Amino acid sequence: MPVFNEGDTIRSTLLEASQKIPRTYDNVVFAVSEDGSTDNTKDALVSMASEMPNLQVHLGPRRKGYPRAAKDAILGVDGRTEYILFMDSDGQYDPKDFGTLWREMKKSDADMVVGKRMNRAETPLRVFLSTGLRILEKIMFHTKQRDVTSAFRLMRVGPAQSVARGVKYSKYNFWLEFTAIASLRGYRMQEVPVVYRAREGTSRVYSGSKILKAAVQELTTIFSIWRDYHIRGIRRETGCQATATLPSP
Repeated sequence: MPVFNEGDTIRSTLLEASQKIPRTYDNVVFAVSEDGSTDNTKDALVSMASEMPNLQVHLGPRRKGYPRAAKDAILGVDGRTEYILFMDSDGQYDPKDFGTLWREMKKSDADMVVGKRMNRAETPLRVFLSTGLRILEKIMFHTKQRDVTSAFRLMRVGPAQSVARGVKYSKYNFWLEFTAIASLRGYRMQEVPVVYRAREGTSRVYSGSKILKAAVQELTTIFSIWRDYHIRGIRRETGCQATATLPSP
């Protein structure tokens, strides 16, 4: 979990996860990547670390932003770990759905299983923009997932870290770029429906001009990935030395 200014809810989110996930799976470590919070999040995490022996807390001295925090969280997982369950820290995902992702992972032998959010409540503008980006990504990268920006994902560590290393353009939504790169590299991805709940506390969903700004930036991200991939392909065809913008897994 990456976390930023969730002092009011991070305790309840972690407690719920610790109650629902290890009930069936006993060798779970919870790793929280704190992103330079300015409220009482750091204090809450330090306190919880003394209560939960399987909680690892990484405190950030300054704000990096969600994409960088998510990338660092994935790359910070040690080599002894086989799987990463990534979820946001705002309590909107139900950790009970981990069981659904795990069963699909074992059944399909996928590299990644993505939780498709059900019953999402969003503004018409946000729905319009997110739908457009999803359709464009599907056309350009042949992605099969409908929810390409979901942050609830069960992934094998090797593929997850390989893809995360290639994420470099997104300033707002780490997962749009992550999904595009994973699709280009041919990783096996499955999608299952999961619960998506109302957020506790103050909403941080972008509105108005900021949504438009984020959408334009993510559109630029999509074209940048496409450009990098196809330039590399053209250089290989002509026998030139390719720049490793999307290194092989």
